[in-house]
Amino acid sequence: EVTYYNWKEPDLSVTNAFPKIIWKSSTKMGVGRAFTSDNRTMYIVITYDWEGDMQESAKENVPLRCKD
Repeated sequence: EVTYYNWKEPDLSVTNAFPKIIWKSSTKMGVGRAFTSDNRTMYIVITYDWEGDMQESAKENVPLRCKD
């Protein structure tokens, strides 16, 4: 998602997970996995513990991008 993240004007309808990863208050991450009954497919789910209204406070909580 970092490729699609607009650092100057964040549009969180396009990128949802990426801002949560770098959100200032994000300190915890949870990961879970599950397999289908035939064990041929594995699903992985990742969640982040963050606080705030993403759309309203993104500029204050997502650090500026470092120069490449």
